[in-house]
Amino acid sequence: FLATADVDSLAELPFGKALTDRLHADLPGSALDHDLTGNELAGALASSGLIHLATHGVNPATPDAAPFLLLSEGAWTTATMHDASSHRTLAVLSTCSSGSGRNYQGEGVMSIAHAFLSAGTKCVLHTLWPVDDRATSEILSGFYEGLDQDLLASEALQRAKVDFIARHADDGLADPFYWSGIVITGTDVRLEPAQGSAGWYAIGAVLILAWSGYMYSKRARRSRALAET
Repeated sequence: FLATADVDSLAELPFGKALTDRLHADLPGSALDHDLTGNELAGALASSGLIHLATHGVNPATPDAAPFLLLSEGAWTTATMHDASSHRTLAVLSTCSSGSGRNYQGEGVMSIAHAFLSAGTKCVLHTLWPVDDRATSEILSGFYEGLDQDLLASEALQRAKVDFIARHADDGLADPFYWSGIVITGTDVRLEPAQGSAGWYAIGAVLILAWSGYMYSKRARRSRALAET
């Protein structure tokens, strides 16, 4: 599930939106929503697999104010997220400051990423500060290439960062500000392509049919032997 949200009061995210469009074209069966609402997000979390969100994340400076995602109808706070249930294997939060929040003793940082994990998401890729749209989207593009090659999420992100630094060794984007704030929290996962699951179902069906045929043949031979006796 791939989604973006337009927020008139903040800067556009041209690179983030371009990445979601390209992912949608490359992933058969994926859903794309450019006008994401809170209800749609809650519904999308009920499914398994990957969810990718490209929008604005905000960590308010006001004491005790909860971090939030900006969706089409406004703020979607971490408090709302805690009331949701997520079955997603991996959530990629292409947002600013999705890993930032107030640190509570015994709970950790109460961030947007923390809310996704608490709701049941196994692994969350998030950011630690306001990140650059271009740099983040470029790194995430490399990250998805790694996932497509069956790498673990941590391996895919590490390789994407190394490649990004090498490409920008002679310009300012190689500065750690542009890449070091993109991190992974939770279980290190490996995504399986949808067709792989179908393949396993097919193999299972063949094995069941083969076993059923064997048992039928065995019973038939036994019946014939008893009749001859």
